[in-house]
Amino acid sequence: MRDIVIFQQNSYVFHHWGKVLKDHFESYRVFSINLDSETNNFVENLEPHLVLIDVTSSIDPIPIIKHYERNKVPIAILINQHNKHKLNELFQHNITGYLLDDMIRDKIIYSIHKLLNGEHYIHPKLSVLLLLEYRKRMKNTVSRPSNLLSKREWEILSLIIDGKNTGEISKELYISPKTVANHIASIYKRLNVRDRVDLVLLAIRKRWFVL
Repeated sequence: MRDIVIFQQNSYVFHHWGKVLKDHFESYRVFSINLDSETNNFVENLEPHLVLIDVTSSIDPIPIIKHYERNKVPIAILINQHNKHKLNELFQHNITGYLLDDMIRDKIIYSIHKLLNGEHYIHPKLSVLLLLEYRKRMKNTVSRPSNLLSKREWEILSLIIDGKNTGEISKELYISPKTVANHIASIYKRLNVRDRVDLVLLAIRKRWFVL
């Protein structure tokens, strides 16, 4: 049989999640392992099809996450409203499911189905936080060749990325629309693009900007 393993330190987690999983996913064996300092000693012997890790406890889940990452096992984390600050560190890992520990039965079934089918699932209440974290990290990896465009041209390109038209750029930078148009023409020529769509796609693909 195939296995689903829940790592938890709170008996409520297994009582709530374990019951739903055992009732609905009858072709899987559902195990609960208590998160403690000895957990890592027997993690090596488990080969589950899905791992759920309760990250609301005081035990560091990262060693377990890294182990199953190496073994390409889908990992989902159970988190609550009081532990959202942990998303920053968790985002660095290959986690396929971000779940709230108090999800209702139907949501649990839906999310686990997706994870067992090789898909990702992010609870709607966590999606905005993860998007903000993604954007923050991507901004830290932005790289713009200093000699490719002038400082003013980079400013204008940034505003184009933000969806501003020529008139709006003119007002924001306190320059005439004609000057903006001349800068945009220069950018097109330097980057060998035909229009704003091509320009934006190129800038995102090259990671000069992040949407």
